[in-house]
Amino acid sequence: METLLVSVQDRGETMQTDASAVIVRLARFIHAAAGAEPVRTCEALAATIVNQANQAMMSEADRSESGSHVSRAVRLVACVDAMCPFLPPAPGTNDPLYASCLRVARRAVAGALRDPTNGAVRFHALAHRPSWAESVTPKALIGSFLFYGREAIHQGARLEDQHLDPPFNA
Repeated sequence: METLLVSVQDRGETMQTDASAVIVRLARFIHAAAGAEPVRTCEALAATIVNQANQAMMSEADRSESGSHVSRAVRLVACVDAMCPFLPPAPGTNDPLYASCLRVARRAVAGALRDPTNGAVRFHALAHRPSWAESVTPKALIGSFLFYGREAIHQGARLEDQHLDPPFNA
């Protein structure tokens, strides 16, 4: 089996890595954002990141038959990094919550995750109401998060303006 290599930015350095690094990065994000939320919430967060990456790929027209997997992996990392540039370290696979986040991230990166958010591209915790969300109707309420569609972007919800410091919002 051939290992898929992708370029990943980590603290300003670009490195070549296999897809497992993308899975770990996404799992760390899900774990940091969801905490002890149910698996469905973890799936919703992961699906939103995938939707963001897919939207970025479509809008930049960088999807090609030969490079779609690499480009998608790079976009997933870019979305996570834009929201949460300083992820906490992985707690280890003995942590059942983190192990669950790894399983969700594997399915998301493989494209096998069902999207419970109806195509959401932004979210925020219920405890926090960013200004862009005031005039946008959520697509879904899952766990303690509200999920929004593309209309949130038109209200100014940009990834690079939203760093995930509690309370989480993206």
